[in-house]
Amino acid sequence: MRCSICIATYRRPKLLKKLLISLSNQQVPGNWEKEIVIVDNDAYETARPVFKQFANNSQNIKYFVQPVKNISLTRNEAVKNAGGDYLVFIDDDEHADPNWLKNLIETIENYKADVVIGRILSEYPPDTPEWVKSAFIFNRPASPTGEKPFFTYTGNCIIKRSAIEKFQGPFDISYGLSGGEDTHLFTRIRRNGGKIISCYEAVTCEFVPKERTKFSWQFKRAFRLGNNYCRRSIEFSNESKIITSFKCALQSLFYAIISLLLSIFTFPFKKERVHWVLKVSANLGKFIAVFGHQSKEYKEKKNDKTFVTDNAGFSV
Repeated sequence: MRCSICIATYRRPKLLKKLLISLSNQQVPGNWEKEIVIVDNDAYETARPVFKQFANNSQNIKYFVQPVKNISLTRNEAVKNAGGDYLVFIDDDEHADPNWLKNLIETIENYKADVVIGRILSEYPPDTPEWVKSAFIFNRPASPTGEKPFFTYTGNCIIKRSAIEKFQGPFDISYGLSGGEDTHLFTRIRRNGGKIISCYEAVTCEFVPKERTKFSWQFKRAFRLGNNYCRRSIEFSNESKIITSFKCALQSLFYAIISLLLSIFTFPFKKERVHWVLKVSANLGKFIAVFGHQSKEYKEKKNDKTFVTDNAGFSV
C-alpha cells in the first residue's frame, strides 16, 4: 500500500520546511510506503527552494505549481499527481507528531473506514491572551478514536482514494476562495455512505500567526464559517431550497439576536463577550448566504499574475 501526503502551500517557506522536517521521520507499517506531494499555489514558486533541500535527500517527494488563486484547484492538483491508494492531507502551517502518520494508517485499517480525521492543536505566539485561546475558532474538540468526529478538515486526515473517485475535482472550485472545500467534500463522502471516524492519537500542531489573534480577524473568520455552513445546508438539503433558505434565514436571524443579547449581558467578562460576539458574526454570515453572498477567505489581487477569471464567471 502507498499513501501520498498532500501539501498545498502558499508563501510559507519557513513553515513548510518545519513541516517537511516533521514528516521526514514518519514511520509507516511494514507493508506501506509513503510519498510527499507538494503543490505550490504561488506562481513565483517560493516553495521550490525548500523542496530542493529535501529532494536531495529523498526520491519520494514531488513538487508542482498551480498558479491560479484557488485552494480547491491546488488540492485537486495534489490529488491528480498523487500515486497513493490513500491520500493524507496536512497544511503548510502545521507540523506532525512523530507517530502521526502511523496512527492514521493503523486507524483507517483497523476500523475499515473511508476517512480518518486526526487531532489539531493550536500553537500561539508568546503572551497571547487567554480570551483568544478560548475562541471556538481555534479550538477543535476531538472525539475518541473510532467515533464520529466533531469537525472534518483537511488539516489532518487520511482518505481512501476509492471513496472520492466518483466526485468531480474532487474539491469543489466554488469553495476555492471562500474555504470550506474540505468540509464540502466530506459532506459528499458521508452522504454517499462513506465511513468517517476520528483518531485522537494522530496529532498535528498548527501555528497561529499574531495577526490571527486579533479580534477583527476572528470576527471575519466566524462570519465566513457561518456563511459556508449555510451554503452547504442549502445545497445538500432534502427539502426545497426555497424552504431551506427560509428556515436558515429565520434561524440565523433569531440566533444572531439571542447571541447579541448574551454578548451585552456578559459584557464585563471579555472571554464570554467575545464568544457571543463571534456567534453573532457566524449567524450573520449564515443569514447573508441565503441571498447568495459568498464570503471570501482568499482575496484576488489583480496586479498578481495568479489572478484569472474562470469560465464560470467568478474570479479565482
